[in-house]
Amino acid sequence: MSTLPAPFPVEIDPVNPGRNLNTGNTPGTPIGAFTFGGALYDFLYTYLPNAAPTMFAVECLKSLDGGNTWQIQDAANEPPQAFGAGYLDVANSKVTFFTAVSGIGHSFQIQDFNLITGTWGAPYTGTGSNPSDIGPIFGAYLRPDGTRAVLYQSTVNSAIRCAVLTQANVWLPTFQVNAAGLDAFACMDSTGRLHVCFAVNGAGVPQCYQAINPDNSLGQFHQFTTFPGLYLGTPAVVGNFIVVPTTEGPSPGPPPSYNPVCGTVWIGTPLDNPVWTQSDSIFPTADGLDQVQNFTSAPMLYFDGKQTLYAIAVVMSRQWASILGSPSLLQISRTNNLQNPAIGWYDYSVYSRPGTVLHGGNNESLLRVTIGGDAIFVTVDAQDLNAAASEFSLFLPLAPTQIKITLRGVKRRRCTT
Repeated sequence: MSTLPAPFPVEIDPVNPGRNLNTGNTPGTPIGAFTFGGALYDFLYTYLPNAAPTMFAVECLKSLDGGNTWQIQDAANEPPQAFGAGYLDVANSKVTFFTAVSGIGHSFQIQDFNLITGTWGAPYTGTGSNPSDIGPIFGAYLRPDGTRAVLYQSTVNSAIRCAVLTQANVWLPTFQVNAAGLDAFACMDSTGRLHVCFAVNGAGVPQCYQAINPDNSLGQFHQFTTFPGLYLGTPAVVGNFIVVPTTEGPSPGPPPSYNPVCGTVWIGTPLDNPVWTQSDSIFPTADGLDQVQNFTSAPMLYFDGKQTLYAIAVVMSRQWASILGSPSLLQISRTNNLQNPAIGWYDYSVYSRPGTVLHGGNNESLLRVTIGGDAIFVTVDAQDLNAAASEFSLFLPLAPTQIKITLRGVKRRRCTT
């Protein structure tokens, strides 16, 4: 039985402000809220000022009342590491995290959270070629063959690398995905192929795509554009399409000549060697609002596995700031056109709180969306402008069938570079 969604946004840990989705450049860390055994779970980073040398920990929080209240699980044994990424393994009733203290000479530490007992297992490292150059960990993925692929940034040369752990917990030799990468976001298709999106250090900060095949060979490489201000977000697989969300930057100059950025998606098909096309805006309402400043990150995509592809983003607006006392809104868009995910999008604002800034973050670590039963679960990092300990995480459940969508004279527009 699935739990009922909470009626209002909930601060996940009001007793201990400072519990963030992300404490650094680690977009793979949050898994997103999910349901298991009639309860809700969420995994977040927390700041522990008296826990040197790491001062951070991955925490499991559980709710038995639909997200209204949350309890930390087995805090005494949680992973106290600076970077981490995990995946949900429903078949084995656990969540597995790969963590590391950043720096040359530091290797992966692995720890499982048992969803039946509510406890963290003892940490282990595996055998074989456990890498020793772990920087930000971008994501961990359980493949259909039982191997685990972990994307991370090397502290030696800033390259994006991939480490693979076998079912027997033996590390295979790591390999390079790109020589000079920034944040990396990825999703996996049913064959175990990883679709990785990332920015590359250099003039123009080009945004790129790289496939990693199930046999660990590199597949297609594609550079989207070098337009300044563009961000790529977490992609999604929908049928035989790979869908990559992006924002495009504004033209220079103050209002009224200041052009709003807009969210679009790149559509690639087939999955094994995609040909790419770009959509029109997938946020037509947000793009039509007066003096939209920018999306704080590329939209994050989530496919419910049935009939709807969702995009969610934090939108900044001068107009909203003056009216609501908060410069940010949570904006959701969706399409049911699974035969062509480039079209059929409509969007709506779902949340803003006066005096509170919502953080999407260019690396998307601060915003997560998942689906559980009939609810959309959103966890977003927030900042109270009037409080000293201002960072906290909000849990926002939404019922898609109860959301009314209105488009009032908003014209769809093509985002051009």
